[in-house]
Amino acid sequence: MSAARTDISVFDQGRFDLPRPMSRLLLGRQLRWAAGQVLAQAALHFAGLDPILAVGLATGLGLCLGSGGPSHLLPVYLIGPAVGAMLLSAVGMPAPVAAAAAAGFLISGSFLVRMEGALAGGTAVALVGWTLDQVGASGVAGAGIGAVLLALAAAQSLLPAHVRFTPVVRVPTPLQISRNLEPGYRSPCMRAWQIDGDLARSLTEGGPDSHTREGLAEVGSWVYRLALTLQTLDHDILRINPDETAQRRELLLAEAATTADTFIRDRHQGTAEHLSRLLEHRDSLVRERARVASLQDYALAYLEEARAGLAVARVLPGERSPEQLGMVLDKLRSHAAAGDARRRAVHEMERVG
Repeated sequence: MSAARTDISVFDQGRFDLPRPMSRLLLGRQLRWAAGQVLAQAALHFAGLDPILAVGLATGLGLCLGSGGPSHLLPVYLIGPAVGAMLLSAVGMPAPVAAAAAAGFLISGSFLVRMEGALAGGTAVALVGWTLDQVGASGVAGAGIGAVLLALAAAQSLLPAHVRFTPVVRVPTPLQISRNLEPGYRSPCMRAWQIDGDLARSLTEGGPDSHTREGLAEVGSWVYRLALTLQTLDHDILRINPDETAQRRELLLAEAATTADTFIRDRHQGTAEHLSRLLEHRDSLVRERARVASLQDYALAYLEEARAGLAVARVLPGERSPEQLGMVLDKLRSHAAAGDARRRAVHEMERVG
């Protein structure tokens, strides 16, 4: 079990980024937010509304236009920032900061995303407000520019909801390999680690792009993950001695055929059936081990080919390598998904039984 937990840590790394389609969507929503907030704040100012309430309602209108949330929540989006501005300004927080923080907390998403939205909007407005105070902009033009900048800062509350976590897999280090794998299983993983180091160096010499580089690192990490699976399967297989189990079964069946006691005969026959299923389980484990070993060889051979192909591509213009990366990753991921499905099916059958 400790090896399995270590294996998860290999795949539990990544980075936060903003994909290009998401960035365009975010920009459009932020511009709608800023335009709506600026126009609403100007109209409410000329209407003579209380400044704090005007800031809150204008920020709420910007949230309505930019959030893309369900229509039945629009009244909450409109009133929430106004209520937040009134309450938080009573304890000394500037009204624009309070309204932006309240609006950020109302965006769609998990509680963590809402908290991040509140911090993003409130912090951005506070920084812009401090900068405007230092610059000392005055007049109608200065007020207009300040309103636009504050609205754009409040719209940053939408940023956390659009950022996505991209997993980035790393090939285990020699320390991880030696700590979690027995000596007989380390060699393929060490080769994968060495190849990964070569690929990392080639990246600085005009090698693969970052997407391809991450895909190759995932292939290398699968070599390690499959080694862990092989180690577990071998331990499970060694626990079942086929010759001894077969002899026990035959002896029990022979005794069941000669005894006159019904209870003993039934127990012997039932035990023999369990031993027969135990041998079937061992055959399944042996077959699964062969599949895992072949898949590990496949992944390692692909890495070796990719390393050689990249070396060729550096000296022969027009050569493109590595190829078929997507197909290789699909096979590795499909094997893992199929294995998980088989294990779930076995667990369900055990519960029914």
